[in-house]
Amino acid sequence: MGSDTVTEELKPCPFCSTSGEERLYELSSRFDGGHIAHIHCTHCGCDGPSKYSGADEHAAIRDAAAAWNRRAAAALAGTATGEKP
Repeated sequence: MGSDTVTEELKPCPFCSTSGEERLYELSSRFDGGHIAHIHCTHCGCDGPSKYSGADEHAAIRDAAAAWNRRAAAALAGTATGEKP
């Protein structure tokens, strides 16, 4: 399993608000014949949902980034209404 910086624009962590270089994705390229990726916050340890793609690693990373951004957006919306993420 390798780690590398995500190049897509990611929203801040829904738990600690860390942004930018503090986040990594972790990728296992030989999982069930495909690729799996998730976004990880190195500041607080939060992990986004793991996403699998039988197509290629870029699809898995794209899907993981999209899931992270949906989670972050939901947390920010909850913060505006006084709810915890």
